[in-house]
Amino acid sequence: MNALPGLLAISSLEEELNELKYFKDYLKHKGKLEWAKDLAKSIVNLLPEIEKIIDNSKEETLIVNYAIDDQEKKVFIVFEKNSKTICFSSKFKRIDTNGFDRNKDGSLKLVKVLNSALSGFRKYLEILLSYDEDTWLNDYME
Repeated sequence: MNALPGLLAISSLEEELNELKYFKDYLKHKGKLEWAKDLAKSIVNLLPEIEKIIDNSKEETLIVNYAIDDQEKKVFIVFEKNSKTICFSSKFKRIDTNGFDRNKDGSLKLVKVLNSALSGFRKYLEILLSYDEDTWLNDYME
């Protein structure tokens, strides 16, 4: 039995966990950790609304746009596709029988949309806060 794939998976997981730790430290350094945590939690609270969008969508492509209300520390869904308040978006083929993390009929799973929203939020934060992992590690490790 070859243990190499298991070791590679563990190594990859360790790298991802370390990277997450460094980003969390960066957010803390910038005074944005609690703000980011509140916003991430508010994305999870959008699950019922996202489920309704998935269930009622008839378009070939499903796009969910998100904006941030800083006063309430909440992410909310924007239905106006040209709104200037959009911070990040998720885009999917509504039905994809060959797609990853889908229902048997090819329809979207709620968790796929949620993971995409959280990933988009992370990228948004990195750009907003000018996060560069290499630069941060050089400063952080010194």
